[in-house]
Amino acid sequence: MAEPREDAPKGASTRLRTALDFLVGSELDAPEGEPRPEALPGVFSFMRERWSQDAGGGGGAKEGTFARYRRLRKAYEAEKERQVGNFRVYESIAQASRLSKEFLALLFSACLIATFGLFASSTATIIGAMLIAPLMMPILGFALGSIWGDTRLLWRSIGTLGAGTAMVLVVSALLAAIVPGVEVTPEMAARTNPSLYDLLVAVGSGLIGAYAFVNPRISPSIAGVAIAVALMPPLCTVGIGIGLGDASVASGATLLYLSNLIGISLAASFIFWRLRVHPYSADEKDVGSRAKRNVTVSTVLMVVIALPLAWFMKEAFDLRQHHAAVRAAVVEELGDATVLSLDVQPAEAGHRVSAVLVVDAATSPGAVAELRERITAEFPDGVELSLVTMRSEAASALRLASAAGAGKD
Repeated sequence: MAEPREDAPKGASTRLRTALDFLVGSELDAPEGEPRPEALPGVFSFMRERWSQDAGGGGGAKEGTFARYRRLRKAYEAEKERQVGNFRVYESIAQASRLSKEFLALLFSACLIATFGLFASSTATIIGAMLIAPLMMPILGFALGSIWGDTRLLWRSIGTLGAGTAMVLVVSALLAAIVPGVEVTPEMAARTNPSLYDLLVAVGSGLIGAYAFVNPRISPSIAGVAIAVALMPPLCTVGIGIGLGDASVASGATLLYLSNLIGISLAASFIFWRLRVHPYSADEKDVGSRAKRNVTVSTVLMVVIALPLAWFMKEAFDLRQHHAAVRAAVVEELGDATVLSLDVQPAEAGHRVSAVLVVDAATSPGAVAELRERITAEFPDGVELSLVTMRSEAASALRLASAAGAGKD
């Protein structure tokens, strides 16, 4: 928390202004147990400074002395209210950013729920873990500490987040190692191929998280869920990848976790800066320079992480395009075929395509050969093709029955 300035002149004039401030009731009397923002000067000192700076005032050249006094007094009351709110936000975030037994208990429970939800590929269970994950507070503490220039809050938040991250990794890795029959589920796989969309989700989570905490009319629990969406499942997936010894799962989820962490921190810092959540006594230029420096560093890190995210996104798009092209080729060459399975994956020599088809018993070998040629032509960089065709009389009967039904219509 910012300390009152100690370089103010100490003399008779200072004591007089202090006495006048006391007489006009300018002390910032916060409720018992609430923070006391003593950095804001008394009303007399505040108005004396503004009076000399604001000769014309907001009311124009014809503004009278009493009108200016009322305007500046309202400005002081508004500034006092804002400062009380700022210090409440600071104290709340600073207290919640501590590494406490409550934080560890909630995080441990959320980790258990999220990990078993990932094992079972249960979206509802994973959402339940997001509701109790307390990862929002140390991230907001880091963002607020960087804006206020409070190194103690900054390092406290980093320590809390680091300890929480380590605990989640250890717990999820142990569960993946000791629980039998754990396999990579669709919920895990969805967090191993991050894209730029995930980064945008993280930025949006950080914006609403910080704004909800500053604005008392919005419930902070909503923001906590938004941030947990971007952090808890990827972090548990990293631990599961470590426990299974699967480097691709661990590395992909790590990239997603780091991109979300940076995106949330950047967005929260921006909100705290633009809403002026900092002490009155803080130098606006100093706060602005710290905020710009923090935003610049975070933006550079986001760009660095966005490059592999963009590559993953392009790879996923290309795979979807190839998958659609192969399916279209099957329909055009073997119109009556039923696709039992079709998988397109990257390989060392281009791509790997595996397909299992059920075809009409009367399908000629030439048609299957033409399908192979079309699939091979779809991958100029090379393809490992595994095409299995199963001939069935049932397919012929189904085709004839469909044709007969269409003829009756």
